[in-house]
Amino acid sequence: MFRYLIALIFFNLSCIHKSPVNYENKHKQKFENFIFLKSIIEINEELTVEEANASGVLYREENGLIYILTAAHFCDPKSFNLNQMFESPAGKRKIIIYNQKTERFGMIFKIDIEQDLCMIVGLKQENESFQSARFAKKMPRIGEKIYNTGAPDGISGPSIRILLDGYFSGCNFSPAKYCLYTIPATFGSSGSAVYNSRGEIISIIVAANPGFENISMGPDIYNIRKFIGLL
Repeated sequence: MFRYLIALIFFNLSCIHKSPVNYENKHKQKFENFIFLKSIIEINEELTVEEANASGVLYREENGLIYILTAAHFCDPKSFNLNQMFESPAGKRKIIIYNQKTERFGMIFKIDIEQDLCMIVGLKQENESFQSARFAKKMPRIGEKIYNTGAPDGISGPSIRILLDGYFSGCNFSPAKYCLYTIPATFGSSGSAVYNSRGEIISIIVAANPGFENISMGPDIYNIRKFIGLL
């Protein structure tokens, strides 16, 4: 009995030792496709004010451009009556795309206000290489494990890897077809990708209950596929 106990202890220790490597390998593409977004207001040539930040997912590159999926309320806060919350001063609004150690300006390419979806494009930089994200064809079953990579509260950086997990909790149909996830979210989580256990995108986070931030919401995969042209 004592011999088996020793073997069990060594087995568990070996699992603990290998877990960081497995973590990085299993979720590598999620981290590589994660994008940190920031909007700034240029008051004049000498004065720039930070407005808001969000998350996004780089899902493909084509013809020298990268395509990023995020929340429409970040791209167009006025349509969601959020400009007063941001207290944005008058000036020229610009979006900055951060990918690991690189940054560039982005341009809003397409918006769906009803589903809270936005597509941003940016120029691919020299010597960059990206792997296209995979999108699920259907939502998971209720209770299935899901994952999220984002920048909650604006926490992001080249050496930071934030991975949250939870469970798919189903979808409602009013006022919009949003699905529920037991993944905590706050300011900065908007636009962050939600993945199934196979590493396929099933949604992005667009909202959370202010009184209970451990449940987040986002559009279903069918509306996302339609928005990005996969249907």
